[in-house]
Amino acid sequence: PVAEAFAHHRGQLAVCSSCGLIYASPRESEDSLDTFNEEIFDGDAGTRIRAGSGFPDPEYVVFQEHLANWSLKFMQRNIEIKGKRILDVRCQSGALSAALKVEGAEVFSVDPFEANLNYCKQKRDLSNVFRLPFSRFTDLPIPINVQFDAVTALMDHVLSHLLSPRKFLRRVLELLKPGGYLFLVEKDVLSPSWASEFNIQFVLDSGRSHQHHLAPHTVARYVVAAGFELKECEVDNERMTAYRQIRVLARKPEGGLAPVRISQMLDRGPTAEAIQRRLRWL
Repeated sequence: PVAEAFAHHRGQLAVCSSCGLIYASPRESEDSLDTFNEEIFDGDAGTRIRAGSGFPDPEYVVFQEHLANWSLKFMQRNIEIKGKRILDVRCQSGALSAALKVEGAEVFSVDPFEANLNYCKQKRDLSNVFRLPFSRFTDLPIPINVQFDAVTALMDHVLSHLLSPRKFLRRVLELLKPGGYLFLVEKDVLSPSWASEFNIQFVLDSGRSHQHHLAPHTVARYVVAAGFELKECEVDNERMTAYRQIRVLARKPEGGLAPVRISQMLDRGPTAEAIQRRLRWL
């Protein structure tokens, strides 16, 4: 159910009166979303409009190295990297994939933009690299019949770009070995950093590239509803861009896919009315 639609010059948003999810309304079709990302979207240095058929710009790659350092430390606090088979979703320039490979992991990397994958293959010598448009992330049709010890989506937020975050998370659960881990970051759209260098005009003014606008309570519900054991879901004070970042650690149950039961102990988060007030204030 829609509590209220927020209209601005880049589209409409709605707030679910039940769970507080903020989402695009009406939603994009798969074809429309892919056309937008291929021909119009300029929010990633690997997009065609910014990089053409070449490489992302050097400043972007340096920033990716910084994020990879944070991501690697997060993973090392929770698993032994050496000998693990890891799927790096939305790998961007491949900085984390390369770092995991150096640590002794077998790494498979996925990204929607050709320039990013060019850099992965030609500059980082990564061979298990696959290109998927965002519309195919919900299926993750990896052309190998294996299961993974860990799946990461740490180099950029992924769920907010997808037409169905829950389908994506269910697919990740299928790809993981029992006991395998999901490492994930998402931006908390209700908590902008207000850092002057990011020049935010309106916290939700990201247009068609984002189908969902998430906060800790909605991310947690998505992860648990997909069948994961949620270990961590909290704002990370060390990683910050234009928005505060939600750090997520989840685990596939040892018994495999289990009946989905959203725990009553999960933080329900603010009400739809409180979210509306927050958005008006922002």
